[in-house]
Amino acid sequence: MDFGLLIFATDYAIAPDVLAREAEAHGFESLFLPEHTHIPASRLSPWPGGAELPRQYWHAHDPFVAVSYTHLRAHETRGNLVFRLVREKK
Repeated sequence: MDFGLLIFATDYAIAPDVLAREAEAHGFESLFLPEHTHIPASRLSPWPGGAELPRQYWHAHDPFVAVSYTHLRAHETRGNLVFRLVREKK
């Protein structure tokens, strides 16, 4: 059985390339990075979880850049993106 890691990569968390190297060194086969880079500039529509948008959303790495860094640093660990597309209703 293979195990992987998932991290919401932000500018105040461990760098994705450093985590990828460490994951590889400790036998993890994959590293997953969620995507949430498109935050509306206006807060007219509140975040469903409360009034304030959580801090990590404002500081999230661009997932494509983060996965690119992981591939530059780790050669055995697979870097992956996690996407969830939600259909908007009017």
